Amino acid sequence: MEGKDLEYISLGELRKQVSQKLGFFPDALDIRKKEVKKLATELIQSQQEACAQTPAKEMLDKLLAEEENLDARQEVYLITISHVIQATLPDGCAYADLDSLERKAVAEAVLNAFDDPIPLQANAAGRPRAPRVVDQPTSMGDLIVVYKELHDDDTAHFHVVVKLVKTFRFKRAKQTLQMRHLLPSHFSCSHTLLWSAVRYGYIGTPKKPDVDESPWVGTPSWAGFAKDSATVDLFELSQEPFRPGSWRKRREEKDKEASRKAARTKFEKLDLTAIMMSKHLWSKDGLIAYAQDHGTAAMQRFVHNNQKQIGAFIKEGKEWASAKDNADFEAIDDWSLVNQAAEKACPHGESVCLYKKAVQEIFERNQATLDWKQLAQALRAILSGGPSKTTPVPFLVGPSNSGKSTVVFPFDDLYTPKRVFHKPALGSSFGCRNLVGGGKRLIFWDDFPPVAFAHEKTVPVSLFLSLFQGKYSEIQVSQSFNDGNEDVRWNRGVIFTCKQEGLWETTARVSAEEVRHMRNRCREFSFTQVLQPGALKDVTACKRCMCRWMVEGAAAQDASPGLQPLLASPAREGEGGGIAGFQELLAAVQLPVGAAQSLAEDLEELGAVSVAELTSADWESLNVWATLRTLQKRRLLQHVGAV
Repeated sequence: MEGKDLEYISLGELRKQVSQKLGFFPDALDIRKKEVKKLATELIQSQQEACAQTPAKEMLDKLLAEEENLDARQEVYLITISHVIQATLPDGCAYADLDSLERKAVAEAVLNAFDDPIPLQANAAGRPRAPRVVDQPTSMGDLIVVYKELHDDDTAHFHVVVKLVKTFRFKRAKQTLQMRHLLPSHFSCSHTLLWSAVRYGYIGTPKKPDVDESPWVGTPSWAGFAKDSATVDLFELSQEPFRPGSWRKRREEKDKEASRKAARTKFEKLDLTAIMMSKHLWSKDGLIAYAQDHGTAAMQRFVHNNQKQIGAFIKEGKEWASAKDNADFEAIDDWSLVNQAAEKACPHGESVCLYKKAVQEIFERNQATLDWKQLAQALRAILSGGPSKTTPVPFLVGPSNSGKSTVVFPFDDLYTPKRVFHKPALGSSFGCRNLVGGGKRLIFWDDFPPVAFAHEKTVPVSLFLSLFQGKYSEIQVSQSFNDGNEDVRWNRGVIFTCKQEGLWETTARVSAEEVRHMRNRCREFSFTQVLQPGALKDVTACKRCMCRWMVEGAAAQDASPGLQPLLASPAREGEGGGIAGFQELLAAVQLPVGAAQSLAEDLEELGAVSVAELTSADWESLNVWATLRTLQKRRLLQHVGAV
């Protein structure tokens, strides 16, 4: 009866086949029915006991049911190492004793199998792995988790989760584990996502209630192979990320199951969010129309009962949809963001980018009073650490149509407008309230006269002085929902632009001393040359080209700080502004900013109307003369014709 399944054969057929096998007539054993039945029952029971499923056999059956795909290229693998896995070793070899193996030893073997697989034979297909590049990771593994579990018979087996730095085939790694480390392994091709593989060994289920409470965790890729379980949260890694399509499909399966059982399903807000995201339903009418035409009865009831809140649901759904991208964006510091943008290709084309051409022309025209490398360095400083005593706010000043705003307008595209705090309305009672918990990353106040805003108390002098020196400030907010003031410390980027004329004139509410203090919080970059009307009309902002000149300019300034002259600002109102030829004098002599200010004060005190009316003796009598260097004095006298 070998090969016969005795569970599915009748006793009459059994007696007939046995009688014929023994050479009797087919009905010869009918008179011994009871004895044959007893023998058959005992035989079936013994076969069932011999074939009883042990935990090890259950695992083997499960692994054999999932065939390995040797052509699979995955970034994540779930590897099972167990003696129940059938494999062939060379003669004289035996598998390693899994019971005595530690988790770390298994992790080292798995990583070694990927990092240094056995070489291909001379006649084998494929090509050898290329030598590793110096700046590549030291290991192909990015994360490895090793679980050690016991069967009911106390025999050990391991589940290993390995996340590689990129996708790889596992064939050679499997062979290396078998031949070099004597470990029989099975590579799962169904657990392709990290959360699924980690969850298999970390979270118990009704079918697999016992899990390893102390798995071995390593992060070997860049920092060397070292245990780093303190920084790896396996519970977080084992949770399925929210995917609107998957969530919606599960919702649909529940609806189908409820329909088969004539049951009523429950529809929740997260179900609505998943449908909005997967179907791109971001308008109230579109969402209601979809619910009417394609929604289940539960969805229709939910949408109808919450019809007044649909607008809020859509807004919150957009926040939910963009939260991950926003979090990733927030994790990048401001100067790294500039560097990343600078490394990309110009979207308009390098040779035809109107922004790039316009900025080059602006810098060339203003090279007498503006060093673009110093501006780039100042922008890097303010973006890297925010304003402070040693990092004043870059203030781009000059007449209309001089290009000062054009140069920095792409910051809106770099950060997106919602993350940029733009100039508040003049006279607003709570003009700076958006600095409080508003998600702003840059203050960009275009055409901003500080004295005028201080006079109207939109940005009071006290707030200006503390806010733009990196100190804590109290921002006035509405008392309807707050206590009236919120503490803020601004340590991110700040950029101002404004017209030069009348910029620092005092008012009835802002004294000269307050103006000096406010001015000390800024570093002015002067744009003096007016472009032709309409020259900047068609210029499209390009964040890549803006970031490129910032990165290159800051690097160039760092490389040769001693070779770059400090360009003086043009004449300011109240500081030589009424003296004819003073602006041209500063451009020719190239005095430091402090010396230029002192020179303007001395000339005004002297009562000069024009620099041309002073003699060499007049120049030498000025207080600032003793602080000037020899060549600066010579250039000054040559410019005014006093030598």
